[in-house]
Amino acid sequence: MRRGRNRFAVRVFLYFLFLSLLATIVTAGISYRTAAKLLEDNTYTLVSDTISKFRYYLNDKLAIVTAQYEMLESNPALLRLMMRDYGKHSRASYYDDMKDVLEQFHLVSDNYPDLVDSIYFYDRNNDVELYSIKNRIYNRLSGKEELWKQLEQEDLSLKSNALTWMNLHEEQIFSTIPSRNVVSVYRRRGSDETKVAYVLVMNIKENMFKEIMDDVGLGASGYMMIIGSDTIMYSDNYSDTFALSPESRNQLRAHAGQSSGFLELDTAGGATAVAASVRLSNGWVVAAVMLEKDILAQTGQIGRSTILVVLAISSLCAAAAFLISRNVTMPVKELVQQIGKVEHGDLDVDFAIHSDAEFQMLSIGLDHLLMKVKQLLRDIEHKEKEKRIQEMAALQAQMSPHFLYNTLSSVRTLVDFGEQEKATHMIDMLILFFHTGLSKGRTKITLEEEMNHVSSYLEIQKIRYSKKFEYEIDIEPGLEQASIIKFTVQPLVENSLYHGLRESDEDGLILVSAEREGDELIVKVFDNGIGMMPEKLQQLQSQLEEVGTAEAATQIESNDKFRSFGLASVHRRIILRYGKHYGVVVESVYGEWTQIIMRLPFLL
Repeated sequence: MRRGRNRFAVRVFLYFLFLSLLATIVTAGISYRTAAKLLEDNTYTLVSDTISKFRYYLNDKLAIVTAQYEMLESNPALLRLMMRDYGKHSRASYYDDMKDVLEQFHLVSDNYPDLVDSIYFYDRNNDVELYSIKNRIYNRLSGKEELWKQLEQEDLSLKSNALTWMNLHEEQIFSTIPSRNVVSVYRRRGSDETKVAYVLVMNIKENMFKEIMDDVGLGASGYMMIIGSDTIMYSDNYSDTFALSPESRNQLRAHAGQSSGFLELDTAGGATAVAASVRLSNGWVVAAVMLEKDILAQTGQIGRSTILVVLAISSLCAAAAFLISRNVTMPVKELVQQIGKVEHGDLDVDFAIHSDAEFQMLSIGLDHLLMKVKQLLRDIEHKEKEKRIQEMAALQAQMSPHFLYNTLSSVRTLVDFGEQEKATHMIDMLILFFHTGLSKGRTKITLEEEMNHVSSYLEIQKIRYSKKFEYEIDIEPGLEQASIIKFTVQPLVENSLYHGLRESDEDGLILVSAEREGDELIVKVFDNGIGMMPEKLQQLQSQLEEVGTAEAATQIESNDKFRSFGLASVHRRIILRYGKHYGVVVESVYGEWTQIIMRLPFLL
């Protein structure tokens, strides 16, 4: 018989282990394939979004540079200097024009210190140089002839008026310590007939491009590149090992005109890369290059993690199978002992026994019966708790949707009217408002957190409503860490705003204060609004005294005068948690003021 019981335990162990392992392996395989595909798709989407944002950023900067360049070049004083439009007795005017040009050069440099490196003007025929370079130790070179030779080597005739962009290069006009790399934009003007030849150069700081390029994450070996007409700018993590051939770069140039998609290209080291490219407003091409091995490395990490999880779960399944098979063979004498424990009120017993089939059926039936009894008890306890949880959840839910909708509508209106700072401030306050509301699922928070929640709400309302009102929050020192039920002060403030100040024609004031009286925490919300008529105040006070039941709270909330601001709900939540000694009291003088006093136990 013992051998039969052992064979049965082995069969239970093997069956349970087989099914558990099968379910684990199938689930792990499906999860791995789904996660790997999702990771690859997210990587491509991230690269596409990144390069699009990069293009928008650079196009905006290039537009600023172009506008400032055109403004400098169209300066009448500069035009007169270029044309030498002066009489014999206009030397003073000549120097005034030079001063005006230099002042405008310095103004552009000062207005865009993070963008403009230097500005240089050279009139070759009259040997005139004007320039602006800030915060540098430099020696001005007689490098004007070298500059002109460089320009003449380009595929441009003397009559060309094209605006030219020169990709990243070492700046040669000024000798600085240390040397610096810049991006240059210039236009050379002149004519063979008049023998007028001059150039205006604006040098752009390397950091304008490098900072955003180096901030893009493209894996361990990926990099960003800006392809100009003759040179290429790379991000700092670029390596020659993964360089693209000229043919691949030409493919990227052609691909930049397409709306979406990636190219698969071979690098100098033989690795396969995926790349996306877009075209900038000045004709350059921005490309993001990410190696396929980096993408596969992330997928491989998921695979290794999946294997470790499968091994861990398999070990747990083996242990569980062993314990189950052992429990099935418990001695039959334990059955009577377990029943005796149940008779004495111990419902945590286990009727599993080691015995023949006849007793196994009985033990299973008793286990099921006991499980149902325990489940019924848990259901009863859960329903009682659920009533309170649902009441709190309903209060929080009724505050959020309309408030969020109205706030976002106000943000959109501010953006439409160009009030960006107000819109940003309103969004910051909304983030703080919901951050406190979430509070990691806690039902109790510190008084300081609750007051931050109130402050963010009032800041939002001050922006939303044109009606002027002020507010003050005064917490007695040392009470910041006092414990308070979440969402108890804000509904009282909302009541003061909507039912006190909004109906008043005077400038409003809301005072929120917190102080300690013995073992109690007293929070007061005062407003100088319209107040309450004596009969309404008496009616509200009477109903608050009877708010120990849900029906009494519903009567107050359904009253037209007090609907939707949650005063009764706050009062009832306090009573449910701390007892009828605590709660909310309302004081008011019609036409002058209203004050709501909330009394809580002082807890840390």
